[in-house]
Amino acid sequence: MDVYSILTVFLVVASKVLYLQAGKSFRNDLIAIPTCNTIILGSTVFPCANRYQRNCPELPLNEPNPGAWMRRNCLDPTRPTVITPFFNRSNTVFNHTRTQGENVVLRCRVNRFNDKFILKWTKRDKGSEFSEPIFSSNMKTPINSRRNFSMVYSPDNQSVTAELRIFQLGPNDAGVYRCVFQQISGFGSRSDLSDEQVYRITVRYPAKVRGIGPRMAPFWSWDQPGRIYVNETDNITLTCIADGFPTPIVLWQLQDYPSLSEKINSYTDLDGSLYLPQITRNYSGTYTCAARNILNRRRSSSRTVELVVQYPPQSDQSYVERKVGAGRYVLLQGLFTGLPIPTYHWLKNGKPLSTRNNSPEAVSGRKLVIVGLEPAEHYANYTCVATNVLGSASITFDVNGRPYPPTILNRKRFGARRRSFELSWSPGLNAVHIIPVTSYNLLYRRVEIKSVGNVMKVNYYPNDAPNSVILAGSLSEGVRRFYLTELKENSTYETAVCPMNAYGKGECANFTFFTPTEDMIVSPTIIEETENPAELSPAPKSLPVSTGRASCRVAPSCLLTMIALAVFCISNMEILQYEKT
Repeated sequence: MDVYSILTVFLVVASKVLYLQAGKSFRNDLIAIPTCNTIILGSTVFPCANRYQRNCPELPLNEPNPGAWMRRNCLDPTRPTVITPFFNRSNTVFNHTRTQGENVVLRCRVNRFNDKFILKWTKRDKGSEFSEPIFSSNMKTPINSRRNFSMVYSPDNQSVTAELRIFQLGPNDAGVYRCVFQQISGFGSRSDLSDEQVYRITVRYPAKVRGIGPRMAPFWSWDQPGRIYVNETDNITLTCIADGFPTPIVLWQLQDYPSLSEKINSYTDLDGSLYLPQITRNYSGTYTCAARNILNRRRSSSRTVELVVQYPPQSDQSYVERKVGAGRYVLLQGLFTGLPIPTYHWLKNGKPLSTRNNSPEAVSGRKLVIVGLEPAEHYANYTCVATNVLGSASITFDVNGRPYPPTILNRKRFGARRRSFELSWSPGLNAVHIIPVTSYNLLYRRVEIKSVGNVMKVNYYPNDAPNSVILAGSLSEGVRRFYLTELKENSTYETAVCPMNAYGKGECANFTFFTPTEDMIVSPTIIEETENPAELSPAPKSLPVSTGRASCRVAPSCLLTMIALAVFCISNMEILQYEKT
């Protein structure tokens, strides 16, 4: 190798070392310079206004292109200078209370507002978690025609006043409003700058009743909005759905009753709900809910609802006996109450009643008609069964031919004889319904009441069973008489006249009479009048016409008795006068 070649290699190595040292020195100088106007890397000039420096990692010694490496690892886009706005809260009213129909203006002042931000209004209703957008500075028209949005800039453009005007305030305008400025997306790198200012609007409006609940099944349905159904013995709470500000006062009233306590047992809650425990059918009626506040204290708002109490079928009777003669017409009717209205079906001797064509038994709901009664076929137990969704009830009709009780004709309970008594009776309704009476069973016994200490004891004679007399009977007889003999004077007797026929023993007619201590003297005229059948069953008579003079009709026997008493009194007076002298 000649000297020229050695010199060439030396120059190449020296230039390489100098190049690397120059790059390292430039990188260190770049890191040390905090600000600059331009950065020159090779033939490329980077203005510092659009770039900023950051600490570079160690430049690799074997990096063939240090400029490109430094461009990739040492230079980043710089963050533009952003002026952050802020709220001017001086003279700002945050809480507004207005009456329905009035207007309100919300003012939001923002200093240092610029085109890197937008200004918007949002609203959140009471009890809601979501905000409703109202207006934004980049919006052309407002969402609601009753709301007007305007932005007024200061002369120096250093601040802006955003006004939200709401006209004819209503209940739905009450809530929380927010004035928000927010950095426009794209001007920030990792987080946008924003802030908000909160306003509250309270709207006073008259109390109004919207409805009465519960408005849900099974109590309520859309096809009958004015009714609420509840089952008997259940509990229910009637809710007055009312609003208004200030909070309204709720009052309840039951139609035709000034006070609820006059008819029902109820409790009124603080929110105006009416609690009805253990409901009975007496709770049925029309209930009125009225609400008022200071804005309508003289004319309250009200709604009515009909409370319908449902209960299973019920009847005051469970067994009815019908005594009917052969060939007669019979109407059986089951009287039930119940809600919902019951459906009916009939049983005959415990089995479903089948009504065939041309059958004398006709059924229509709760009514059953028998035309031309045949004893062998129609004397039976007919049962009317009423059913609804809450239960069932039944009435049994015992259709038979047993006799009705006879009619006792004695008008006086005090007998004329101390040892005997004449008892008289007639067939009564048996003659009307053509029910035969084949015999009568006459029962009688003496009753004696004794005082044992402080206890009154009743004794019967005979004690085991009353005396019994069987008498033949007939409908054509009319009035029947029987003389009870061998009685005890000054005593009380109970009697029962029981009719009988081929279908069994009928109901008995009871009568109580008293025997005197001594026999009474009865004139023939009185006996004649007493034995007159027309007198035993007297028809209504008109009063005699007054003649203006006192009159008295006296029987001959009574006249003789009065004369004897007068003679006796005169003689006694003479004896007393003689003793005094």
